[in-house]
Amino acid sequence: MASPRRLRGDKGTMILIVCCVVLLLTVPIAWLLLPLTTTQTVEDAREEVTASVEAVVQTLPAELVLSDALAATEMPCPTDEGALAVQLRRVLVVADSFDLREWPALLRERFTPQDGWHVRVHAVGLEGAVIISLRGPELSLVSVRTGEADAGSELTMTSWSSCTPA
Repeated sequence: MASPRRLRGDKGTMILIVCCVVLLLTVPIAWLLLPLTTTQTVEDAREEVTASVEAVVQTLPAELVLSDALAATEMPCPTDEGALAVQLRRVLVVADSFDLREWPALLRERFTPQDGWHVRVHAVGLEGAVIISLRGPELSLVSVRTGEADAGSELTMTSWSSCTPA
């Protein structure tokens, strides 16, 4: 039979072990459940979406871009009341000589899974239009919709920032 002193020592050790296990489980669970707080400004968010779209634009031959229009809009964040998100919309018209059928393959070569990118291409309708979705390593999203224009093909690029404090 164990001495009373030894039993007290065993109880203390057990309590210490239980406390450590609870602490080790609580910290990661709390970390995952707490909302991510961002300290970026609206200007940082604007730069984030501009950089993502610019990376896609850089895959186009500059001499084939006939027009380029850019608009950035601040809007309420859908998941966080009082926060703002930035939506960037860039519309380019490229010459008819630009091969829209080969461009998605070029995007897949440029934005690889090894670099953290995910590229999906969806056909839209019978005219050959496509929607290209790019998700970057920092979870940046860029959506490209192709369409017809008077002087060539229209590429409408849209990107959304993460939520920022207003």
